[in-house]
Amino acid sequence: MNDFFIWFFSIVYLVNVFCETSSLDDRTTYTQAILDFFKSEKKLSLYGKYGNDSPKLPRNGQLFYLKNQLWCSSFGKINNMGNSKVILIPVGNCTFQTKIEVAVAYNATAVIFINNYNDEPFYEDNNEKIVSVIISKENGDKLTRLYYDYDEKIDCNINPGTHYVDKRWKVSKTSVLFVLVSFILLMCISLAWLVFYYVQRFRHIYHSDRKEKQLLTAAKKAISKLKTLPFSAATHEEDDTCAVCLESYKDGETLRELPCIHLFHKSCIDPWLLYHRTCPMCKSNILKSLGVELPDSMPLSINVEAASGEMNTIQSHVERQNDEREPSVPPQAWSEQESNCYSSYTESDRSTAALVTSVARV
Repeated sequence: MNDFFIWFFSIVYLVNVFCETSSLDDRTTYTQAILDFFKSEKKLSLYGKYGNDSPKLPRNGQLFYLKNQLWCSSFGKINNMGNSKVILIPVGNCTFQTKIEVAVAYNATAVIFINNYNDEPFYEDNNEKIVSVIISKENGDKLTRLYYDYDEKIDCNINPGTHYVDKRWKVSKTSVLFVLVSFILLMCISLAWLVFYYVQRFRHIYHSDRKEKQLLTAAKKAISKLKTLPFSAATHEEDDTCAVCLESYKDGETLRELPCIHLFHKSCIDPWLLYHRTCPMCKSNILKSLGVELPDSMPLSINVEAASGEMNTIQSHVERQNDEREPSVPPQAWSEQESNCYSSYTESDRSTAALVTSVARV
């Protein structure tokens, strides 16, 4: 969760820096031009843009177009041109200013440029003499088709429309470089931190597993050194109950004797010692008592988290054994014997049994 917040605030910081070092360039503005063309009973309405320095004024007049003329220089006298002339001129081969000056020389009241390129050029006409408008190639094709359909003249009306501010995002190269370098550094630091974190984690897991395996091996070695003996009621009159399963011993059952002289069922105490390595009653460590050597700095204490799962296995194993074990005397005699057995417990035995039960629940 902390990693997520670190990443989130880092990205927010970079975006904030990027926005502060960038700005909106609102210098690119234009005014819409509404063009209406009339030829006989036909009418064609198109939209274009006024030139940046062009007067944003309405104009009208007769449309004039020369198909093969680029209007980059004077080309002699033109017949059939009235006083109010709107000249249609294609873009290219020379500047807008040159074409406008040629059109002014022929007494044009307005100029309509046809943009024959896919990308619209930046329309700086430096003109304050006559109205200049630019239209797209698609609209230019419609207008030229209308012009050549009939021999009749085309009347043109140009009127100003809406004024637009084309806000374009102006990005500083320095800000882009700063954000890019910061992002790369952030990625490198995060990657280095992740590598360090997982290396430490895997090392910890490896050492923990290694210690557990070494302790397990040492416990097996110690258990193999412990004595086993058959139970006899005649020789064990006082200590006749297993503190692990809380069941009375029966003649002939195999018991395990620990170095602290406490006795338990072999099948009950062996799984316990394998993962706890201590006597359930007095907590005496069998590894230390039997002199089993451990690697340097190896703790003798148990791993509670690892042992808790194994304790459940031990309990289920003991319960299964108790279910399989049948009484050797009639039920009535068994009850009497059991009550006598429990009544002979000392206060120390009761506290010990309670301690074992609490440990088993951990």
